[in-house]
Amino acid sequence: MVEVFGHADAYQQQCILQLTGHLDACESMLEEVLQRNPSDSLAATLLAQRHVERGWSVLGDGPAAEVTADQWAAYRQHLVTAEKLLIRVCAEHPQYAPAWRVRLVTSRGLDLGVVESQRRFQRLSAISPGDLAAQQLMFQELLPKWHGDFGKAHDFAWSCANAAPPGSPHAYLVVVYHLERWIAEHGIALGKPVDDPQAAAEIVAAGEMSVMNPGFITASGWIVALSHFALAYTLLEKWPQAQSCFTRLGPFASEFPWAYFDDGPRSAFMNFRKRAMGVR
Repeated sequence: MVEVFGHADAYQQQCILQLTGHLDACESMLEEVLQRNPSDSLAATLLAQRHVERGWSVLGDGPAAEVTADQWAAYRQHLVTAEKLLIRVCAEHPQYAPAWRVRLVTSRGLDLGVVESQRRFQRLSAISPGDLAAQQLMFQELLPKWHGDFGKAHDFAWSCANAAPPGSPHAYLVVVYHLERWIAEHGIALGKPVDDPQAAAEIVAAGEMSVMNPGFITASGWIVALSHFALAYTLLEKWPQAQSCFTRLGPFASEFPWAYFDDGPRSAFMNFRKRAMGVR
């Protein structure tokens, strides 16, 4: 694990963290590792991610109004435990980027506010410039469903897109912004096109910077970028672009944006792909 993690790039490291966080069996093993070596930064960060996942799972998938006081208390305790682990890692290893990424999640979950999240993001950006995983996490903080507003989220998404080299996946955050706004304002549904000329113009422009750029390559983040643009182009009935994205994805897809739909990510992906590829 240490060797694989050490050779992974920033985006891959975050994927490994998230996958490990879902493994029930990893918790006791990581605790044993830390008992033997309390300064093991990877073990502590993985354990913190595990507590984050456990905290979120306590809340369930229902509306916040249905969460009990005991559930909120258990959720908060897991996130506080994670934050304590990460504070120690960052104190001992201040340049350890994986811990700072998870601290963006604990900042959001503990309602520490946009200013604190921005402070952490800036620290992380100094260590790992152009970090797509960090940008994804910071973007969520700036949405109105957390502690920001759509204006802040829009500006941040474009700042990430504009700072990235041509052909990079980073501009997909512009798509996430519009999807989140559509969902908040009107909802999105399978088979229902979106009539939003300004959004269409922005998504086309972002696509030209990213997945439709000749320099786009299958580096870390390519699947999530193509998945988001495939959905957006389909909703906007931009058929050549949608077909290009689905063709290049082949059998692959990221969980989001397809998990936005009630029929589940696999079914949504298959239905949207069938719709886009069936247009002549």
